[in-house]
Order: sequence, then C-alpha cells, then structure tokens
Amino acid sequence: MRLFFSLPLPPDAEDRISRWMGGQGLIHPGHPPKLHLTVAFLGEVAPELAQLASACGAAVASRHGCFDLATASLGTFPRSHGSQVVFLAVDPSLALHALVSDLRQTLALAGVPMDPKPFHPHLTLARPRVRFPLPQEPPSEAWTVDRLHLVESIPGAEGVRHETRFHWPLGGARA
Repeated sequence: MRLFFSLPLPPDAEDRISRWMGGQGLIHPGHPPKLHLTVAFLGEVAPELAQLASACGAAVASRHGCFDLATASLGTFPRSHGSQVVFLAVDPSLALHALVSDLRQTLALAGVPMDPKPFHPHLTLARPRVRFPLPQEPPSEAWTVDRLHLVESIPGAEGVRHETRFHWPLGGARA
C-alpha cells in the first residue's frame, strides 16, 4: 500500500480553492482535486509497517495542539520530463514544522522508511503535462489544523484516489 501523512483542509477552504482552480483551467470539470498538505510521504509500505506508522501518527498527534495555517503564493516544482508541478505555498509556521519534525523523527526511530526530501509546505494544485504560465493568485485561505491523517493513495482507471486509513485529533494545548 502507498501511504502518506497529511493535514486536511476544511471543506469550505477546499471548495473555494477548487472553484478558483476550475476558473484557471487547472482541473477538469467533474474531477475534484485532492487538496491536502503532505507532511511525510512513506511510499509503498508493507501492512505491518502501516500498523507501525499508524502507532507513530497517534503518538505524534497526541503531543501537538491545534494551530493555524494560511496559504501564501503560487509556485512550481520542475519535473524530470520538462513539465511542472503547480503548488500553493503555505506560510511558515513554527507549530507546523514542530509537528513535521516530530513525526519524521518518530517514524525514523521506529524504522518506518519515508521520502527523505526536505519538507516544503505546499498544496499541490496541478501536474500539467506541459509548462504554462502561472495563473492569477488565488484568494488567500486560512484554517485551523486540528487533526493528522494517514492516507492511502490508490491508483485506478479514473486516476488516483485517496482514502484516509487512520486519523487522530491533535491533542496537546493550542500552539
């Protein structure tokens, strides 16, 4: 199973960003985006490691309180075949970085492998097949992060589907 940890957006923020994306031609009608903030990508994981990752997620969530995040500006990551990934950056947050650092350290100590790339907080908006100019800036969004999800990425004929396998409320004092 292909797994990642994420922080979901509230439905109203996801709806507003999705409508903006539709107006910019970043999504096809009838194909809603899968907006989330990935905090640790595990990749293909054996079932026993998925259970261990879940235990790590529960422990980390219990040690961190709710915190606020806000979107920043648009940007792109290059892809190896000349196209790009269009993303919406997230403003820097000490609470976010503390949670990510704790999660990654906890997973590493438990022996759960993960993608070692540095953490760059963002919402992936699109993976166009060809380069194109960045669209106009979206309206800014702010939300309170109150839970951590462990999500499975499932490929299919209609594209990739994301299913939350486990989720935990953040349990510490508000950051």
